[in-house]
Amino acid sequence: MDKKNQTLLDLNVSVQVALISGIVFGLLLLGMRLLIGHFLWEHRDLSYYLNTGAALFLLWLVVTAGVRSVHSLRKNAGVFLLWFSGGLTAVAGVLMASVFFALAASIGLDLGARLPTQDVYLFALLVGLVYSLIALIHLKVRSKGLGNALEILIFAGILVLLLYFS
Repeated sequence: MDKKNQTLLDLNVSVQVALISGIVFGLLLLGMRLLIGHFLWEHRDLSYYLNTGAALFLLWLVVTAGVRSVHSLRKNAGVFLLWFSGGLTAVAGVLMASVFFALAASIGLDLGARLPTQDVYLFALLVGLVYSLIALIHLKVRSKGLGNALEILIFAGILVLLLYFS
């Protein structure tokens, strides 16, 4: 197989995994929102914080699983493609979650969900890229010490950015 077909096949696998992972994230987010909303109906503030934390945790699980899936399906896929698939998984997950929330609203379930704005997609993309970068460190870096140092460097960079923009 020539290089161009190999690259297109790698990209095709990456997009398919991102879409499937996005569907899984949307369904998990819908189930989590129903579960938290059912048990914490009276405590709106606590419910909001739990939904946010659980959504970030589920996004981490799905993005990491998506990157690992692309890596296991396409052993020779490049690092940039794996990183791209993590960001695409996050954006597809937010898109699919909004589709599932709209479907739930159409059958009468009020989940308090809003349509995502461009900022929500950008935030999901950035978080997905960070999560996929951490997954790439675990996949590609053989030295545990170097991997830990790179993770600390990523978290320090995020902390500096948060302090700079706040």
